[in-house]
Amino acid sequence: MKKIISWLVSLTLIGTVTNSLVSCTGVDPFGGGGDQPTPSPIPHDVKYYQNLITRTMQRINSIEKSIKEFAQHKKDPNWFPTPADYQKTIDFMYISLYQNVVTFNDAGYQILFITNNGVFSDQTKILVKWYLENELLALNQQYNLEKKYQDDFSQDKLKTLLITINEVKKLINNLQLTRSTN
Repeated sequence: MKKIISWLVSLTLIGTVTNSLVSCTGVDPFGGGGDQPTPSPIPHDVKYYQNLITRTMQRINSIEKSIKEFAQHKKDPNWFPTPADYQKTIDFMYISLYQNVVTFNDAGYQILFITNNGVFSDQTKILVKWYLENELLALNQQYNLEKKYQDDFSQDKLKTLLITINEVKKLINNLQLTRSTN
């Protein structure tokens, strides 16, 4: 059991692709052009994000399969000596799942940003908003679970998550305030 939890902690702490949401936003991602500084780090190309989506979906499917398998062994003391062990394992699996959902939605957003040069039509804004809102939901769920296990997640990690949550909220608000290109 301790090996499972240890593996999940390490997966959660180091197994996540860094969220690149802000890297492609520049100063005004929805504002219709203007002089924007080169993002840092430089955004990847569409093919990179398409491959990232494929790999992330594979990880999501694998995590979901593991969650179902663990649920089948919920009451097996060889797998989980106590209900608390089971719950912690499931929570850590969900943290990993939410991290991958964030990566998936961010990659979808990045593809739209790159292919539209950061300027979105009304129709594209609907899809952009969908990706950002799903990313925000997953970030909030991840934050709530990590906050529950403060011995396993540093305050800096929680603060970083809150900063990312606020950045996504700003992007959603900016999206709603900008004119479209139609």
